[in-house]
Amino acid sequence: MSKRKMITFIAAIMVVTSVPGSIFAAEGENSSTESVQETVTEVNAPSIFTAFKDITNHWGKADIVNAATKGYVNGYVDGTFKPNQDVSRAEFIKMVVSAIGFALEQQQGSGPWYKPYIEAAFINDVIKGSEYGDYNVAMTRLEMARAAVRAAGLTATSDGEYMLIATKNGLIHGTGKGKLDIQATTTRAQSVVIIERILKVRAGEVLPVDEEAIKNAEDLANAKLDPWGRVIRTTNLPKNAQDFSYILAEIPNEMYEMPYDDSLAFSGIYSLKTSKTRLTDDYIKYDKLFIDKSVKKIEDYFDLILNIDYQTIDYSWANEVQALLSKDGTSDLARKNRLNKMKKYVDWVKKNKIVTKGSVKAEPSMLYEFGDIYMRSSFEFTIVSAPKAAFNWDDHLLEWSIFYDQTWNMSFIKNKVGVKFKGYTDISLRNDGYYRLWSDGVDISDHYKLL
Repeated sequence: MSKRKMITFIAAIMVVTSVPGSIFAAEGENSSTESVQETVTEVNAPSIFTAFKDITNHWGKADIVNAATKGYVNGYVDGTFKPNQDVSRAEFIKMVVSAIGFALEQQQGSGPWYKPYIEAAFINDVIKGSEYGDYNVAMTRLEMARAAVRAAGLTATSDGEYMLIATKNGLIHGTGKGKLDIQATTTRAQSVVIIERILKVRAGEVLPVDEEAIKNAEDLANAKLDPWGRVIRTTNLPKNAQDFSYILAEIPNEMYEMPYDDSLAFSGIYSLKTSKTRLTDDYIKYDKLFIDKSVKKIEDYFDLILNIDYQTIDYSWANEVQALLSKDGTSDLARKNRLNKMKKYVDWVKKNKIVTKGSVKAEPSMLYEFGDIYMRSSFEFTIVSAPKAAFNWDDHLLEWSIFYDQTWNMSFIKNKVGVKFKGYTDISLRNDGYYRLWSDGVDISDHYKLL
């Protein structure tokens, strides 16, 4: 092959598998390295795959070369593989689907690059329900264990059982002395190792296991679970643990410890533990059915609010938002005026070519009463594109009467296009028979903590 043809071939192979700036946005190296106990023989790969200039002395080189040869992972146009960079949920699911060879449906209409892979993962039971919010965030080891177990053709019913089955079958090893690190993120190199293990288990191979990790997974599987099947922890508790009925293993202490807003807490802080009667009166019935519906309403609402694209938004967006807000305390005229303002906002978005991306994940166990009912939630938000005018409060139509000073009036986003913000917030609810959000208190910008 001539030198010119070889250069063309290399450029064609080393294609980034994402849209720019989405799933491979660096957030620092993951210091956790999974212990690899089995011996892997490096495959005889074309020299192009050994040309990744950042894997020469990397512990995962053999698996990376093998995966690149099979075609389910690629490198970057700068000649690197970035083995220590976090892998996103979307990227890992794409690798699983591609490596196993699940059929992809032809993508209809617009959508993110990973949409066909997500749909294939749903069809083949690698993903279940709404366990993921934003597919562009880093994959945790617990999430990877779930996907790996299902992709390998195995089953489980709880997080603890998923981790136990994953360790017993050699899909997941400890990060050192059997430590499971279920909420730690996973690197690109580590994810390739997991994919290779999935393929081996599917082929009937018996893999080496980490006995210490299995023991820790057994403890995890035997742990007490909350009503949503998540592990309750009893160590390393937050300072205000007494305010809660239980503390979850998957939630960091900083989310529990975010201060309450004194301006809201005029009736006192009533958590599930400190005021069970207050949360089961006629005002709001605390039960799993209500909570599940409330979680869905919150996440559906903010999916609309935070994911704006001038190329696709239309007036139906305004109608969908209106339907998710409570009617309590508002007249027909007030709701009509709000809808008209939201339609003007749609026009403003299209005129100024606004694009934003974000998500809110509501936490069902963290419900409080501040006079009204609030559910603590985590959020992520990025302004993808916007003109300077979007940050001028006098020059746009996103006013508090629509979204209660939300999103564009947050001081920390001033003129910051392309920056991802993460944090926690409290979202207000109103039980008006339809489990809708309280229209005068649905807010991120009023009370939040940035990570």
